[in-house]
Amino acid sequence: MPVFLSVGDKIFGLHIGWRGLAQKILTQALEKIDKNKEIKLWIGPHVHQKSYGLDLNSIKNLFSRHSLSLKEADKLGIFRRSFDKNDHFLIDLDSLLLHEAMGLGIKDFTRSDTNTYTSPIHYSHRRYSYRVGTNYSFIIKT
Repeated sequence: MPVFLSVGDKIFGLHIGWRGLAQKILTQALEKIDKNKEIKLWIGPHVHQKSYGLDLNSIKNLFSRHSLSLKEADKLGIFRRSFDKNDHFLIDLDSLLLHEAMGLGIKDFTRSDTNTYTSPIHYSHRRYSYRVGTNYSFIIKT
């Protein structure tokens, strides 16, 4: 997921996937910035839950890093069983990121509704693993 943070007059860009979420990259980034300023977060186009599956061990590892049980994550709607593959679960990466962000005191956020897996104008490695492509994200501060 492309993630932008606006902190005062500075803008930071991050790329966060499930492994970055497991490493709590957002938390690590915020440790390096001035928390006395208003923080705004924007999540750009990315693969959404209905198109993003992980195996059970990866899910458990990811949630444990965020101190979430499977039951708690289920209540939050962050994951559900995949009907296409056994032992795979569909995960809502942006909801987990927002759960982390709200725990860090970030209240001002925007997230894109664009699913890069199903969007005809966006590249998705999960859809086209046999070819290379790139999506570009920009943020302009006015």
